[in-house]
Amino acid sequence: MSAVNRRSLLWPTVLAYGFRPFFLLAGLQATLFIPVWLLILLGDGGFTPVLSPLAWHAHEMLFGFIAAALAGFLLTAIPSWTGQRGFAGAPLLLLVLLWMAGRLVTTLQLDLGPVVVAIVDLAFLPALALTVLPALIRSGNRRNLVFIGILAALFTANLHFHLVGATRVDPLQFAINVVLLMVALVGGRILPAFTSSGLKQRGIDIKIKRYPLLDVSALLAVFAVLLVDVLLPATILAAVTAALAAILLALRLARWQGHRTLRDPILWVLHMAYA
Repeated sequence: MSAVNRRSLLWPTVLAYGFRPFFLLAGLQATLFIPVWLLILLGDGGFTPVLSPLAWHAHEMLFGFIAAALAGFLLTAIPSWTGQRGFAGAPLLLLVLLWMAGRLVTTLQLDLGPVVVAIVDLAFLPALALTVLPALIRSGNRRNLVFIGILAALFTANLHFHLVGATRVDPLQFAINVVLLMVALVGGRILPAFTSSGLKQRGIDIKIKRYPLLDVSALLAVFAVLLVDVLLPATILAAVTAALAAILLALRLARWQGHRTLRDPILWVLHMAYA
């Protein structure tokens, strides 16, 4: 019996694998926070988040919903990448509680003060990084250490958000671009592999050729968007850089042969979402 299976006998099923609690929490937050956001927009006086309404909405999309989805992905993918045992039980529960604590202190009027709110909200991403980093180091999996950098960048964006008063949304532009860079990176690995595998099951044997120059250029262009939006936001250079990145990403997506997946919703929806 595997270590994960043994631990699943001691802990609830939802804590047996990393994706289970965090994908569930991401879905629940998206479902519950949307009506709350609509009530705020309609001027319902019964609820006011501790952050300013617009900042709260932007912050929770990035550091609530997306952070939960990212945690679910990393806690499930890294054991597969490294051959290490999965994350389950008490460490997973601790991460879940840290994430939930962040949502509570940034949403409810608990009179904790901005410093305490910041400390609690900022705790999740470093804890997630420290949870997955040992497995990457032990396995020598240097390729995927980039995700530790992504977590560090998101933490920096959240820290900046709290330092400027947790009311302005402009610091979150950096976090949005970090997420876009991550999607471009992960999508470039997953979409071609899933497309080839899925079509092969229908008897369509395709080989998606790699074009390293295009792949690297597209990722560098997205990274350039991130830098320009920090150094020269809302300029012509920012617009040109974004347009170049869009063109390169479109060319990259086109070679993944998404047109062949139209009979497989589980495949074409990935191409559509990436587009």
